[in-house]
Amino acid sequence: MASELQQSIIRQVNHYFSDRSYPRDQFMQKKAEEVEGGWIPFSILLTFKKLKDLTEDAAVLKEALALGSDNENYQMNDEGNACRRNPDKAFLTPKELNKRSIYVKGFNPATITVDVVQKYFDDNGFKTVHIQIRKNMKTKENKPSAFVEFDTEEEANKAADSKFELDGKQMEVYTKQDYFEMKNAEKRAKSQEKKKEQDESKSRMEREAMSATIDKGCVVKFSGTAEECSREDLKAAFDEFGDIAWVDFSRGEPNGYIRYRQEGCAEKAVAALTESKKEVCGKVLELSVLEGEDEVNYWIDTDKKRQAIRNQKRDNSKRRGGRGGRGGRGRGSKRAKRQ
Repeated sequence: MASELQQSIIRQVNHYFSDRSYPRDQFMQKKAEEVEGGWIPFSILLTFKKLKDLTEDAAVLKEALALGSDNENYQMNDEGNACRRNPDKAFLTPKELNKRSIYVKGFNPATITVDVVQKYFDDNGFKTVHIQIRKNMKTKENKPSAFVEFDTEEEANKAADSKFELDGKQMEVYTKQDYFEMKNAEKRAKSQEKKKEQDESKSRMEREAMSATIDKGCVVKFSGTAEECSREDLKAAFDEFGDIAWVDFSRGEPNGYIRYRQEGCAEKAVAALTESKKEVCGKVLELSVLEGEDEVNYWIDTDKKRQAIRNQKRDNSKRRGGRGGRGGRGRGSKRAKRQ
């Protein structure tokens, strides 16, 4: 049976040849290419800090690795002086590895290490394959959490369903997939909340700017029009109370707006027409003067409609080639010469 030191050596060499580490380790890849069969000499492995901290003796390394199972990530040669990635083990994809991993939180960030997490799970009856201590991206300090990988997805799910405690406190545990989904949902919610705040701030500034520049008391809202009512009918009914800038109405619609050029005209029109109960196309209209938020909203919507019309005209002009382009009215066009 392997001693604690020998188990640590096996675990460390397994890490060097693991699915997560080996494919990304350019140094080991280069060394493996230098020798037929991909063997990496012990003399190279023993220069790696974490293995070197365990032993600097090739004989101790050989004796420990010989105690490993046939399913380890490494394979030792017959001479007992080199290792390579176990050719019988296919590399797993990151997605497959994530299915075998959990997120665990509750360690002391001041003392958390791979060995601490490893011992914790050993003591709780779980064999780990890989441990990644999470760090604060800005300060590079350790967080109180880690990603822990196991041999199988079933083992990871079993660990995620377990009730772990440390120093009398419940540990926070999720499968790695569930953790990522939870964090992504939090990021989306935070992003949506930020966008909502930005939109509200933009809307508030837009309203404040609009409120400061519009001529107030110029817009009458009406409703209850007859189906045959036209803009001309409405203009004729409202024209006596001031200079009308625009009749915002489409035939068949039940409501619309009359916009005067001068302040005060809207109030005068509403008061007079309400008192006289004057009919427009056989119907008495319900009238009100737009004020406050309703008035600001109307002008904001009106500005948006104007902008949309300008954009449409610009787009149409681009499609026609512009005034001097093909199909336009430049000095070389026949239409320009006839006119």
